[in-house]
Amino acid sequence: MPSEKKTRTIYLDLLRVLAMLGVVGIHVSAKFFVSVPMDSVAWQAMNLWDGLVRWSVPMFAMVSGALFLDPKRNVTVRSILRKSLPRIVLAYVVWSGLYAALHCGGDPGEFFRRLVVGHYHLWFLYMLAGSYLIVPALRCITASKSVMWYFLAVSVALTFVAPDLLLLAQAADRTWALGLGDMLTVVKANALFFFTLGFVPYFVLGYALHERALSRAETLALCLLGLVGFVLSPLLNAQYSYTLGAPQVEFFNYNKLCVLFQTAGVFAAAKALAPKLGARSQRLVVRVAACSFGVYLAHPLLLDAFFPQEWLVNYVWTYLTIPVTILAAALGAFVIAALVRCIPWLGKRIA
Repeated sequence: MPSEKKTRTIYLDLLRVLAMLGVVGIHVSAKFFVSVPMDSVAWQAMNLWDGLVRWSVPMFAMVSGALFLDPKRNVTVRSILRKSLPRIVLAYVVWSGLYAALHCGGDPGEFFRRLVVGHYHLWFLYMLAGSYLIVPALRCITASKSVMWYFLAVSVALTFVAPDLLLLAQAADRTWALGLGDMLTVVKANALFFFTLGFVPYFVLGYALHERALSRAETLALCLLGLVGFVLSPLLNAQYSYTLGAPQVEFFNYNKLCVLFQTAGVFAAAKALAPKLGARSQRLVVRVAACSFGVYLAHPLLLDAFFPQEWLVNYVWTYLTIPVTILAAALGAFVIAALVRCIPWLGKRIA
């Protein structure tokens, strides 16, 4: 994530705070997702909450894109290689080393393996580092509005729409679509179309929505799309899971239209509403947002240690225990992050 600036954009800070809570929500709701029967209230609660917070990870990518692709910022190959990328590497080494030490059982070989592979949530730093490396190329794309929107149109068509059509057919148990799926898989493999895959579309979309002065109608349209995503995501994933007879998360993947709709809708809503916050609320948002990176890195420490299945999967109460756990883990991780940031020189570089 980009380093903090003296001049804050309050809605981007608000998005960091919301995404921070959402990421904790993903790991809470997915922690025992495959451990309970699909016909139980607990599984349905997990499916619902998981489907409502999946926008949070791509939101971090959108916020980074809004900042790194801004032509007013002096982002160069030199600044990426000497400042942005080393911070990510340092944070990864410190936190991955901590998690590896806690889970390696004293085995040096296992420690090294876990250090390189990383704890389950540290994949995000690999993704972020890869995105940083192609920022100079992406800035060439966003330098032209027509090229930028063309890039996004191609991204949505090939990264989101095409896979979703096949998945929807499978969720509806339309076996006729499987032959079409095989053909499209071959075409995609032969075309080697990878440039817009992963989080690159979110990175560019973050800047596109950031630099555009969204009209009230555009904001409303994006919020309505977000609402569609929030409603359909858990419903479609439940249907898909029931069709296959086992818990699935396909409709929660980040290249799904429902997640794209959610992310764009939350972004537009925050952009419209954040400036209306009072001065005290804005100062609070800025302070909490400063620890969002650290909360992301630290919260599994608490989830692994203090929230066993017996607490979280309390069946009818799971609808309540999930949000309570999210808030408790986020608050605890915030305290950890705030303390880490007090460490001279190192703290603000890794949290």
